[in-house]
Amino acid sequence: MASGMEYELPPRKHADHLVHIYWSFVDPLFPVLNKTSFMRSYGTLFSGIAVDTNERILVSTLNAVFALSIQLQESLKPNQRDRLSGKYFQRAHDLLRLRIWERGSIELVQCLLVMSQYLQCTDKPHQTWMVVGSAVRIAQSLGFHLPETWASPSNDQGAALSCRIWQACIAMDRTICVTHGRPTMISEALAATVIESKRRTCLLRNKDDQLPHEEFLAKAVELYEITNQTVHKFISSAHTRYYNADLSGIINPSQNEEKLAIIIQVDGCLCRWENSLPAHLKFENASRQPDDICRRQAIILHLRLLHARILLFRPMLARCCLVVEPDSLDGSLSDHIMQQCALSCVEAARNMISVLRQHQKHDGSIGMLPAWWYRVFYIYTAATILAVSTLRPDIFTHAETINSWEEALLLFQAHEHLSESVRVCLSALQIMFSKIQQTQDVSMSSLLFDGFPSEPQGAPVTECPDFIQNFPFGLDYSTLFNLDGMSSVISGQFPSQ
Repeated sequence: MASGMEYELPPRKHADHLVHIYWSFVDPLFPVLNKTSFMRSYGTLFSGIAVDTNERILVSTLNAVFALSIQLQESLKPNQRDRLSGKYFQRAHDLLRLRIWERGSIELVQCLLVMSQYLQCTDKPHQTWMVVGSAVRIAQSLGFHLPETWASPSNDQGAALSCRIWQACIAMDRTICVTHGRPTMISEALAATVIESKRRTCLLRNKDDQLPHEEFLAKAVELYEITNQTVHKFISSAHTRYYNADLSGIINPSQNEEKLAIIIQVDGCLCRWENSLPAHLKFENASRQPDDICRRQAIILHLRLLHARILLFRPMLARCCLVVEPDSLDGSLSDHIMQQCALSCVEAARNMISVLRQHQKHDGSIGMLPAWWYRVFYIYTAATILAVSTLRPDIFTHAETINSWEEALLLFQAHEHLSESVRVCLSALQIMFSKIQQTQDVSMSSLLFDGFPSEPQGAPVTECPDFIQNFPFGLDYSTLFNLDGMSSVISGQFPSQ
């Protein structure tokens, strides 16, 4: 190469195939690269002449693209896929050589964001968090968080790309917060600024003046932010006193009642978000959408919405199925709302399984669904909800729940060939479900408190078995794709197996 630097690149035909996978399946959902400029540099790179950008960062980004695209090739055997993708990612890492004392660039932020996408399918939560954090800090050092950086005429593609990259930083920051339980780096105020700006520009701009997938990214970031604020509200409500509490203690809401108020507010936000989607991104229009990219975007937004609803209602499902509040008042309005929240949680889980089953491909292709590691994460999340709901057959229709549970198992079995972790994860769920069913065959109180009078079948109990209390219903990516982590779940919670 003109710069004298030497890189090991795959044959051009194979490289073209991997880049095509990236533009077809990654970019429509996480658009951080400028396709025109990237492909121009890509062609120049293979021609052996000098490129007009930082060659080291370009080749690092390209190797990250290769690594991510290989992970999306579901027809490959797991060991082969991990070996090849790991080889390209290691090259990307070695080439990047991030220097914290040097001024960053837009290309560096883009490279880090692509790397963070790849790291999500690995068992490296710390590296994922650090890479996302580096991308956010460098983007801020470049002023991408400032409205004046991207609040310019609609035909300024540079400003539009800066705004897009900042949106991607917010999306990854919120994703890591929810899936790994890490603190966010970007404040709600900074996120709100760009969300409101994009809401206005998407309404005012002609579609020809927008970057590709602009409306999808804008609505995705909105949903990420709703989910993020939900998590923060639940955490803060556990540590702060209700703002309108009566000092006499007469009109003091319980923590459960405070959480119900939050749930009602957030549920309204989710409903308004869904109603605000443009026609081509609405799930009900997906089957009539002639464009496969828009169809896939609509389906994936719907899956993310269902996941957000599961996270929102899951605390109430836990309360409903696993524990009775000492001061619970049967027949109170809050009890009715709590039960409705639990029903909504199970409904979202059943709908998630249904959508995944409906669009699942069996030919080694992705089709209309997200990458396989996201699918496994969704299946696991929904399956734990379905399993726990069987503790209350008096509330949840047993036949419907079991039908969805069996569909979830079929989905898991269809993904077993993708990773050994999927098999271990499936085993953990099956063991948990078997244990739960055992509690349905005998008196719950006899099982837990030897010598106590039996309680009615299906009634909630003041305590529940340790294997349920300690099971990781909120399992994150890092445990999901870590064999040692999942094995410890099984051995720790089910030692007799």
